[in-house]
Amino acid sequence: MRGEWNQEKWDSAPLNTVIRFDGESYYKIPNGHVAMIFTDASYADIYHDWNNADGYDERIHFDTVKIVPQARGFQGDYKDQNWTPIKRHDKRGHTVQTTLKDIIAYFNGSFVGETKVETKNHKTYVTFYRED
Repeated sequence: MRGEWNQEKWDSAPLNTVIRFDGESYYKIPNGHVAMIFTDASYADIYHDWNNADGYDERIHFDTVKIVPQARGFQGDYKDQNWTPIKRHDKRGHTVQTTLKDIIAYFNGSFVGETKVETKNHKTYVTFYRED
């Protein structure tokens, strides 16, 4: 939508729809709530009652960790200098930018991959683990 907010277009949009307005993405979650996903895609504000909302009801923070599936590890005698690929069993890696596509897939339940959901101090943190 361009210009002013078009309430008729918003009301006529079905669930599971993303509408962009004023640099932000508004997503109609299939459970009837509305998520306002911010442009840096690091968090989303959830509104349980969109029409009568003073402020958001819940804020979810998102992180994406790119797993390093193989690392070069030392095996054997030090004099042999035998370096071979070793499969990592932990979830170490580096943080990458969370995409809008992943956040929307999380909300509609179609995200393929491992997620970790934590609640700390009444805040929700979701971590996506990607193997690329």
